[in-house]
Amino acid sequence: MNSELKKDLEAWGGSLGGALLTILLPAVVYYLLASAYFFDFRVFDREMLNPTRWPEIARFFAPTWRAVTIYSVWFGFQALLSLILPGKKFTARPGPSGVALSYNLNGLCAFLVTGVAYYLACFQFKIFSPTIAADNLPALITVVQLFSFGLSVYLWVRGRLVKNNPNYSGQFFADFWAGLELNPRSFMNTFDWKYFCAGRPGLNGWVMLNIQITLAYLRDHPGQGLPVPLLLCTGLQLWYIVDCWLFEAALTNILDITFDRFGFMLVFGDLAWVPFTYTLACLKLAHCSTGLPAMSPLRVCLVAALHLCGYTLFRGFNWQKHLYKTSPEKYPSWKTMKTEKGRLLIGGFFGYARHLNYTGDLLMALSWGLCTGFDRILGYFYFIYFAALLIHRQYRDEIRCGAKYGADWVRYCKIVPYRMLPGLF
Repeated sequence: MNSELKKDLEAWGGSLGGALLTILLPAVVYYLLASAYFFDFRVFDREMLNPTRWPEIARFFAPTWRAVTIYSVWFGFQALLSLILPGKKFTARPGPSGVALSYNLNGLCAFLVTGVAYYLACFQFKIFSPTIAADNLPALITVVQLFSFGLSVYLWVRGRLVKNNPNYSGQFFADFWAGLELNPRSFMNTFDWKYFCAGRPGLNGWVMLNIQITLAYLRDHPGQGLPVPLLLCTGLQLWYIVDCWLFEAALTNILDITFDRFGFMLVFGDLAWVPFTYTLACLKLAHCSTGLPAMSPLRVCLVAALHLCGYTLFRGFNWQKHLYKTSPEKYPSWKTMKTEKGRLLIGGFFGYARHLNYTGDLLMALSWGLCTGFDRILGYFYFIYFAALLIHRQYRDEIRCGAKYGADWVRYCKIVPYRMLPGLF
């Protein structure tokens, strides 16, 4: 096992950490949604300890053939769009394997086609209810989790069939969790499993569930109109996803795509964690018994301003990184530091902190939580979880950069001493 692979696996706690996370994360999804549906979005309730309630909760999340059909159609439709729709051909920079992969950037086109297909199927031809996924959400959770396990097993078997696989550590749970292949592809190398799952079923599913939760609220509260907090939360998260597809080329430079292997960690995160936990803010606004928080025009403006500030940091940093990594010769005036492995940016957004994009991401996450008020912490779950995730991610990235650049990285950190919060951290 090479030293870089060893350090990466150790960052997740090795085989024990992989085993615990593989068991714990699906349980957390059930816990969060049970808290939402059974305990009025309270993180802890004494009734949770009452074993007589557990069979009722288990039956609530039982899979159904209807849910299987819904997810099969959804996943298959997104996969089909990724394969057949036109898009800009983009060749990413070489990854750790030294291979420069090509991508068909049709994410925005697929997103728009999905929206049109949904409108036609629900409102024009009335093939299915516009709230079909929201109405079957508990069963869908179980179906998607089972599918995530199945796909992860398939990927592990694929990886084991690769001769002399350098990513194989011999620690089953560590390998199952982290993955054995960096960019597994099928259909004559045209379908990238990791790149597809990172965006299409999960991110688009997140938006689709938000929209359906909002429509279900309007259906269940006739004549009340669309509440400002729910509209704002749904709108800001929609903005986030549309921006992702507008700048799709930048996705090829994120840590998940360039360095992380494709195992249960990313499979489960993309397919189950994203759509079913990131929608908790909208779900809280639509279903919590405490009602909707009052949002004055001033508060709406402040929340929107916080989101805009976070977006500026997030998109500005990521786009500057993407432009420089793909075409450094076009930006000779940008301030850089020379190293034995190339040049590192120390100007623009990179002059303030090494991971300022994470800070922007967290500010946007906080703005979504603020839409839900202050009566339930579950409305801030995404922000709290994401803070922990990004702090750990920057830790992993620092280890990787330290191994790559050596003494130059130490020198770089002295020039740009802060990680996420200029002047503090």
